[in-house]
Order: sequence, then C-alpha cells, then structure tokens
Amino acid sequence: MKKYIILLIIISTMLSCQQNTPQPKEQETAQTVTEQVAESVLPDTTVTNKTDTTIVITPFGSLKKLVIDQRHPIVTYYKPDISTVINDSIEIDGFETTRVIKTRINSSSTHNYIITYDDFPSGDPAFTFYKTSNDTLIRIERIPGTELYIPGNNQLYVSGHTNNLFDQKKKYVLNDDQITEVEQPYNYVGIESSLETDIILYQDFSLETELARLTKGTTVSVLAAKENNFLIKTPFGLLGWIKIESNLYPGTPIKEIYFAGD
Repeated sequence: MKKYIILLIIISTMLSCQQNTPQPKEQETAQTVTEQVAESVLPDTTVTNKTDTTIVITPFGSLKKLVIDQRHPIVTYYKPDISTVINDSIEIDGFETTRVIKTRINSSSTHNYIITYDDFPSGDPAFTFYKTSNDTLIRIERIPGTELYIPGNNQLYVSGHTNNLFDQKKKYVLNDDQITEVEQPYNYVGIESSLETDIILYQDFSLETELARLTKGTTVSVLAAKENNFLIKTPFGLLGWIKIESNLYPGTPIKEIYFAGD
C-alpha cells in the first residue's frame, strides 16, 4: 500500500510541474519568425503585415506614391523627406513634358536631380533625369517605363510595357552622374496566357532540339525571358523555350506577349 501511495505522490508532483511550466506562446513564435525575416530582407523591402504564421513583405513599402497620369497610369514612388513634388507641365524641344519631382537619388548626398516624364515623340512613356547645376539642367539619362521607384539608396527601379514585349522590371545604379542598368540573368515575365497559334518548345536557345508541341488555345505560363527567348511552362509542367520576334504582325504566338512601341 505504501508503494502505491508513494507512486501516486510522484505522479501528482510530475503533473504539477508540467502545469506550472510556461508554454511558448504562438505570438512569441511569430515575433521570432518576423525578426528573422526582417533581418534577411533587402533595405528596399518592408514587413507590412504579419499574423501568427503569415508574413507579407512589400517592396518599397516606405515610399510615397505620386500618380502623374491616370490614363496609363504613370506613377512615381519617392521618399518624402528628400524630395519635392513639382508635377507641372513645361515645353522641352517642342513637346509637352511633366516635371515630376526634385529629389536626391542618394539620401546621403547633397546633389539634387529633376525627373521629368513624357511620351514623345510617338507615345512611348519614359522618365528623363537631369542634374541641377547653378540653375542649369544637365540631361543625364532617359529610361523607358511607366513606374519609377526612388528608394534613396543610389538605385532606381523601373517597370513598364513600353518599347518591349512585356512589362519588364529593371534596376539601375547612379554613379558619378552616370545611370547604368544592372544586368539580370533573365527577366521575370509571370504571365498566364493562351496560345494564338500552334507552337514548338525547345530545350535551349539554339532552338534545335524539340521538347514539346502545343496547340492553339492551350493555356501556358510564361515564366522568364532572355532577350527574345521566352521560358514556357506547359499545363503538364514541362519547361521549354520559344523565340518571339518583336516585329511580328499582326501578333505573336502568345496573346499577352506583344510589342508595345515603334
């Protein structure tokens, strides 16, 4: 009987210890995950929404949005603390131009730049960058696009379906008043579309070894592009390449891939 009483005492003590031991809270776990993610993201990303297990990261979340033209739309994202919005119209070389903003492309620099927007001479949207020097504007670069992001870290991000086959995302760097594009191994496309004609997919850029044949009307995923070569995912999940020329008329084999421009 004494053995049973001792056993019951031991079991009771163990249960009491388990109940008194603090259990990790889901909120604390989520906070830890959030901190880990926040440490790993790039400077131009912001953790904007988080729940227990879901964390949404939005690029350039700290920038303010300026809509220049509602029709396209044309948009600039900028840092308010280093920028002055102008958003008025002037005439340059006989064409109406919008002076968008005066800003420092590098937050730590004292140099200001004027950025303008226009779509002349033939409806091709673009942003032009001018350096200010003694009330004189010195043109630096003209970049095609419909959305411009200026995070203030000496870098520029531009997107837009203008003078190309799809909405391209590009990155530029400012060094010594020279704006140069940062080369990517591929351009992300990310389009779901249907085929306008039958096509053949190939194993690589040489377009010599056939991989698959798809018929008109098939829905495909266009994943990436390198120049005019596009990486296609079939409904089954195969990946293959097709070349699409920008001068095809009246259209390309893929409905949502078309040349916008001259």
